[in-house]
Amino acid sequence: MVAWLVAGCTLTGTGEPAIDSLTTGGLPTAAAEGETAGGACAPGQIVLADGPPAPPQSTGTAAEAPDGSWLVTDNSAECACALKFSATIVGGNRVVPVGCRHPGLTMAARFALAGDELLLLAANGETVMFRLRGLGPAHFEGRMNGRAVVLWQPRSGD
Repeated sequence: MVAWLVAGCTLTGTGEPAIDSLTTGGLPTAAAEGETAGGACAPGQIVLADGPPAPPQSTGTAAEAPDGSWLVTDNSAECACALKFSATIVGGNRVVPVGCRHPGLTMAARFALAGDELLLLAANGETVMFRLRGLGPAHFEGRMNGRAVVLWQPRSGD
């Protein structure tokens, strides 16, 4: 089980969409700069006391296209932000970053599943912002600028 550090629950005065408990899986967000252990998370980021969850043990289950609210590490293993995924016939595969700080995450607007890889794409649908490898049905990992990037769908009880 992953333990979470309570740092605050609101995102105000930033002009960004509010992060609610449905978006974050009920996890707390940093309300002000430096409110976290070590001050690593920016306002609106989700505070991860123990870092992201470990990848699932091999289940033989292939990666699936994400749907709904997921969490992704954002500039450190102690901070995360939310990505809201949706797939529609009219709008295609869309992703909306909420509370993210990393430029590659803030510019992500679309996504595609290519084999066992999830591609986070810019609004043009062609520029790859992140390439993440599926390690199970609700867990993806990759690297950007030498840092690990973990994307997962929170489960109740985390």
